[in-house]
Amino acid sequence: AGPASTGGWSRSGPGWEVGWLLDPAVWGLGYATEAGSRAVRYGFDEVGEHTLYSVILPENTRSGAVARRLGFIPWEERLLPHFPSAAHTVWRRARDDG
Repeated sequence: AGPASTGGWSRSGPGWEVGWLLDPAVWGLGYATEAGSRAVRYGFDEVGEHTLYSVILPENTRSGAVARRLGFIPWEERLLPHFPSAAHTVWRRARDDG
């Protein structure tokens, strides 16, 4: 279906990033939320991070909805060096947020 991950210091965000990339054939089946949830737990419980981030284009409302379900909140807009044509929303979740 596609990967979900918790990555190290990201070139696109201010810290450890949680992300998912799924084949459109499996969108809407809950895989992104399930995989993202496991990535969040890994980032907090195994890696020991206190804050996690997810970087999403604002028009990608499906990924924004997944981020919200996972407890992330929109934090800031930023242009990315590797994608300078459109600002991305940086979503943030602290360990204590839920």
